[in-house]
Amino acid sequence: MKIYLDKHTHYNVDNLKHRYKCLEDIQVKEFEMNLLDKVSDDIENIYCQLVEKETISFYIRSPQQICYIAEQIAKDFNSNPFTLRLSLSELLMNSLEHGNLNIDSNTKNTMISAGNYYDLLEHLVESNNDKYITLEYKMDSPKFIIIKDQGEGFCYQHYIKRLDDLDENSTYSGRGIQIASIELPKNKASFEYLEDGTKLKIKFNS
Repeated sequence: MKIYLDKHTHYNVDNLKHRYKCLEDIQVKEFEMNLLDKVSDDIENIYCQLVEKETISFYIRSPQQICYIAEQIAKDFNSNPFTLRLSLSELLMNSLEHGNLNIDSNTKNTMISAGNYYDLLEHLVESNNDKYITLEYKMDSPKFIIIKDQGEGFCYQHYIKRLDDLDENSTYSGRGIQIASIELPKNKASFEYLEDGTKLKIKFNS
C-alpha cells in the first residue's frame, strides 16, 4: 500500500488506522488538511510507502521535506519531541548535503561565510532531483529509525573519534553528528553508522 503525500491524495483513514495501529497518533485527517491548505509544492512531492505492518518509509529530497518529516516523526515517537526532531534534522541534513549532494565541509563553511550557501543548496537539490534519502522507522518494539542516502559514503570513524574535541568555536564540520550524540540519549536512543557511512540506524532502548 502506498500513500502519496500530495494535494490529490484521498485517504481511507479508518482502514489505515485499523491495519496500522502505529498511525493512531499521526492524525491523518489533520495531516491531509495541512497538505491541502498549507504545505508547499516541495513538500507535496514527498511520498511514503507502508512497506510492512507498522514500518513506514519516507523518500526525501530537500531541506523542506527534512524539516517536515522530522517534526512528524518526533511527534509520533512522543518521547522528547524537540531533541528527537533536532537530531533527525541534523542527521538527515548530513545525508543530503554530504551524501546525495556531495558538498564537502570546506565548501559549506566558505559558502555560509559568504552568505550564499542556501542558494547553492537549492541549486544542487534541483539538479539532483533523481536522488533521495530513504528514512524507515518502526514504532513498536524494537523501535528504530534507519536513514540511507545515495552518496559515496565517508569516514565516519574520524568524526566519531573527535566528538569530544568539538566546541562552540568549531566549524560546522562534524557538528551534526555531535548534536545527535548529545540529544539522542535524552530520548533513550543511540545511533551508529553502518556499511560505508551511507546508512545509519537509530535504536531506542524502550
